[in-house]
Amino acid sequence: MTDAASEPPVLVSRRGRLGHLELNRPRALNALNLDMVRILRQTLDEWADDDDVSTVLLTGAGERGSARAATSSASTATPAKAARRARRSGARSTRSTP
Repeated sequence: MTDAASEPPVLVSRRGRLGHLELNRPRALNALNLDMVRILRQTLDEWADDDDVSTVLLTGAGERGSARAATSSASTATPAKAARRARRSGARSTRSTP
């Protein structure tokens, strides 16, 4: 049995033109945390500039996959488009101002 704390929260791999990101917190239904978001963003930013990556696959480890979230047009987005969307959405403040 492996120590869950020593395993990375996101497994990153490439196979040909496919970039694969696997959320690796099955005990938490692969719910995202800040470390995972940082890894995802950094990897997607790198792949957005890499012409050898044409498709990104996001999966969740474990028998139950991951907690579901609303997605829109994710399956048709290129890595560059997905990275631009992530940068735009990350730039918005979620705090309300008085």
